[in-house]
Amino acid sequence: MMNNFGSAPSQLGVRPATALSQQLLTHAFGWMFAGLLVTAGVAAVVQGSPTLTNFAYRNFLLLFFGQLAIVVVISAAIQRINATLALGLFFVYAATLGLTVGLSSRPTRRVRSPSPS
Repeated sequence: MMNNFGSAPSQLGVRPATALSQQLLTHAFGWMFAGLLVTAGVAAVVQGSPTLTNFAYRNFLLLFFGQLAIVVVISAAIQRINATLALGLFFVYAATLGLTVGLSSRPTRRVRSPSPS
């Protein structure tokens, strides 16, 4: 990450404490796991609800481009928005991803072939 002076902390000879780095990674992976749980939960609900399945099918392109827009907004504004807003957008992204994943991982029905007579 660059600071206002154009140099990364490592280029200036500054290194964060190991405990601080570990704590940051632990928290980041915790939030990512929570996002995966949201995605999986929404996907499970979509698979069990014909109404949500139909909604997601009808609005698939909107969901797809909405997800891309959320990624672009978070990436472009990450230095200017507060952590709560970034986290909220992350969970909105995880939920919309669950809608589309719920469509792609629907169980298929086995079609029985007619038994020979």
